[in-house]
Amino acid sequence: MSMPTVEASIISEPQARRIVSDGCIGDNMENAGDILNNKGTMEYTPGQGQMSIAFRNMQLKKIKRADRKGQELVVEEKFCILFRAVIQADRKYESWTMSLPIVVTVHGNQECQAQATILWDNAFSDPRRIPFTVPDQANWTDLSTLLSCWYHLKTDKGLSFDHLQILAAKLFGESNNDYSANMVSRSQFHKDHLQPGKCNFTLWEWIYSVQKLTRDHLKEAWVDGHIMGFVSKKTAQEILMATPPGTFLLRYSDTELGGISIVYNEHVPGQDTMHVCNLCPFTDKDFKIRSLADRIKDLDKLWTLYPATPKNVAFGKYWSRNVDAVQQSVPGDYIPHTLSMTIPNASSTVNPANVGGTTPDHLLHPPLSASSMDFEYPDDELATYLSPGFNQSDFNDVLADFVPGP
Repeated sequence: MSMPTVEASIISEPQARRIVSDGCIGDNMENAGDILNNKGTMEYTPGQGQMSIAFRNMQLKKIKRADRKGQELVVEEKFCILFRAVIQADRKYESWTMSLPIVVTVHGNQECQAQATILWDNAFSDPRRIPFTVPDQANWTDLSTLLSCWYHLKTDKGLSFDHLQILAAKLFGESNNDYSANMVSRSQFHKDHLQPGKCNFTLWEWIYSVQKLTRDHLKEAWVDGHIMGFVSKKTAQEILMATPPGTFLLRYSDTELGGISIVYNEHVPGQDTMHVCNLCPFTDKDFKIRSLADRIKDLDKLWTLYPATPKNVAFGKYWSRNVDAVQQSVPGDYIPHTLSMTIPNASSTVNPANVGGTTPDHLLHPPLSASSMDFEYPDDELATYLSPGFNQSDFNDVLADFVPGP
């Protein structure tokens, strides 16, 4: 017996329904699009007693869309791949099967909503359904489990119970300890805006955007537990008001899609009070210029990552260490330069954590003592703070003039 040939074609949702209803493929059925490299011969695996085929270079060339009705979007239109095999033995047999639903997009900005369509379909549809019907509602417990698994798939770390509680409060607009009985409609999930009149995006658009930012720029810090992320501005302020000056945390912006903000506290000069500051959120375009870790390194106001980790311990391994390489690559007699971030109109308080020391946990302006600090700093660390030609011994000599002896 010769090995069967398999042909793949793309069909629409109505066509899939007709095939399932009739139990066979009609002779005059038209495809919903054109696929290149859509034919192949099956291979037999003796050890498993199975025949299989892999389509490695299949490419969609053209798609035919149906007329949409009402508020239906392009990214809600489902197709599937139909696989047909003809087996020739004592007589001719035809076998067929369908893939899970797919959504065809033509631009990257459609990816977010297309993924929402597919996630909902794969998670909540009945395996014995009529293609490709889905329930209009899902239990929050099931949806939150789905979101955590999806986030783990994209960023290597899922969402905790506290993270999911924050998402539930965003979705339902209320603070509650138990959301397990709440139901979520598809419209609430990826069509209805959160807080109408205050923000113009949905829950799904918000979580998709922070996932993408984390995946592309912050994955290591997220996996290591250095990004709190899912915390409201009010809660962040309450947390930092009860911590020593120079403490900071990282939270995803509630109003800027795909944004993350540094929130830190500082002592109010001349007063025995604390002030909490929120830096303007950073987005993908900012981190393409300079990483979050290097921006944290630039700011001397940031000492301790909440609750009590010195910033050099938390983010030191992510800092760029290419100063020497930059200087060596400068042609001719050009003077090298580097980028750094500053806060306008902000006074600078040198933090020993930036150059290898530890962050004091009770003082904003800690007294320096030559006997209590280790001045043997790596050359690549000093290069960030000292001008070219200013070496280790020079640094210690200068510092000795200002630091009192033991």
